[in-house]
Amino acid sequence: MKVLLDANFLMLPVQFKIDVFRQVEELFDEPVEFFVPRPVLDELKALKGKDRLKARAMVQFVEKRGRVKVLEERGRPDELLLKHARKWKGSVWVATGDKSLRKLLKQFGAGVLLLREKAQIVKG
Repeated sequence: MKVLLDANFLMLPVQFKIDVFRQVEELFDEPVEFFVPRPVLDELKALKGKDRLKARAMVQFVEKRGRVKVLEERGRPDELLLKHARKWKGSVWVATGDKSLRKLLKQFGAGVLLLREKAQIVKG
């Protein structure tokens, strides 16, 4: 199963101290491959304010650990997530907290993963 990660979802481990990767893997009865478009990481790198250091730490984690495959491409993050959701229809879930993006993804038939009660990842 493929799982595409949005920027707000990647911030969950540092915001709420939860292991999103383990929780996502426990939702499926098959191996999970995690993907993130490069512009999503760029979005995290550009954050300002109190979450800036946490966001950069997550980007380093993603780039260095190899658990998440970075899709080297250019474009707007949400558009790229939608593009891959259409391309991988039936074998992809998108992990996001963005309500408007979730609505669009459901129209395309993509599965959506979201955070409930600041503690648990669920299928939406």
